[in-house]
Formats: sequence, structure tokens, C-alpha cells
Amino acid sequence: MWQPFNGLQIFEPGSWKTGSAYEDAVDKKLFRTEHLFDQLSLDGTKAPKKCTKDAPINTFRIKCDDTGFPILDEEAPMPTMLDHMTNPAGTDKAKASDLRRARSKVPGDDYKGDDFQSMSSTLNAYLLKHAPESKSCDLWTMEELQQLQISLLMLRDSGLNDLYHDTDDNRKINKDIANLAQEWEELNALAATDPDLARAHRDGHCHEAVMWYVHHLPEDMKDLLKDQISLPLLSSMRHDLKESAVHGERVHRAYQEKVTCASCHAAVFPSEITV
Repeated sequence: MWQPFNGLQIFEPGSWKTGSAYEDAVDKKLFRTEHLFDQLSLDGTKAPKKCTKDAPINTFRIKCDDTGFPILDEEAPMPTMLDHMTNPAGTDKAKASDLRRARSKVPGDDYKGDDFQSMSSTLNAYLLKHAPESKSCDLWTMEELQQLQISLLMLRDSGLNDLYHDTDDNRKINKDIANLAQEWEELNALAATDPDLARAHRDGHCHEAVMWYVHHLPEDMKDLLKDQISLPLLSSMRHDLKESAVHGERVHRAYQEKVTCASCHAAVFPSEITV
């Protein structure tokens, strides 16, 4: 049961009780998603709606039946959240063709554009062909994009990221999940202070999510997800630093790091910010 209900693999449905400790935590606002518990049944017979076949279009299920419960190998132990983070689902699934593409630093002409806008249009056509349920970046919330990225981290082949690190490739993921979550929370708060910064922040996540999907998931995993996953389409707008915004520099620096695809897929390069 994938996020945001990974805890169901640790706290088995039907085995917990709510009481004063839970109520105190809610009162102190230690939980931001306490409403999600309303979808659970204490006897363990009902799964959250996001885990079922009726889940929203931007979620997807792997190794779960239509009712939202996992399809288990009776001889294999139930994987934990730690297992998923240390051994992503796609690990050791990359084929020679995946590795060959990862070693190539120059995309084919079919995946390039003359500028940022045409690059986005070209890559969006690829996305719609390989993930038909994809939708415009501005239809996503920050929470949805970041949840999608967490799921992509769990589905990646970590060997591809190792290769990117070995060759100092811009496609590498530099931070672990804990550091990413902390950075996202801080940037979310900063971007929320200005609507232009919020748009740049969101559009940067759309670019980054697509890059992770294209370059960190093996082809077999992408084939499995093709008709289930919804990806954000790339925004064609190139955001420049808004110097009048109090937190503009940090948010824009993070945006530039997320749109490094332009350095290979378009005849433009991310601008540099001197700190």
C-alpha cells in the first residue's frame, strides 16, 4: 500500500486503537493528515480510497488488488518502508539499453528543441505518447507533485543514479528522502509568499518529476506504469529571477537546479546565480 498510507505495512489494520495519545497529538496539530484516518476501518476490512481501483487518476498501484490490499507472495516477508527506500522497486531491473542510454549525455534530435518553449513542447509529445493520462503542470498542486516524486524515488533503479554520480551527470539525485523532504517544506513556505515564486516553484517540480521518470526508471517499469500513471506536462514558461521577492533568490536557485534538462534538450542554458 503505497503512499500516503505506507504506515499500514507497519501498523496492521485492525490492530491499533485510538485513545488519549492520538487525541492529544491531533490537538497539538502534530498530524497534518489526521483526516486520512477517517478512511480506515478498525477491523481492517477496508483500505483507503487512494489504494483502490477508484483512486484519483494521478495515483497508481503496484502489486495491489482492486480493493487496495497487497497481493502477497506467501513465502516472502511483507516489505517495509525502509526496504522500499534502501532497495527501490526498480533496482537491478535496468537492462543494457537502459544503461547505454544513461551513459549517453547527448539526447537524440527527436528530443531537442530550439529554445525552452519548443523543448517543452517536444518532450510533452513524448510524455503523452508514453503516459497518456499526463496533464498540464498547472493542474497539479505542490503536494501532489511531491507525493508523485516520492513514489518515483521508490520505483527508480538506484544503479542508474550511481552511474550518473560516477560521471558527474546533471541527472543525478544528490539528496536522500529526509533531506529532500526538509528542503521541500522550506521552499514551499518561501514560495507561498509570492504568486510568481509559487508558479516557478511548481513548474520546477514538474520538470524534475519528469526527469526522474524518464531517466531514473528502467523501461520495463515505465511500460508497467504506462496506462496507470499521470505525469505533469512541462511548462513552456521560462522563469527568471524575481529580485523584488524577498525569498526570490533561494526559490529561483532551486528552480534552476530542476530545469537543467534545458542544457541538453534545448539551445539554452540555465542562468547562474552568484551567492
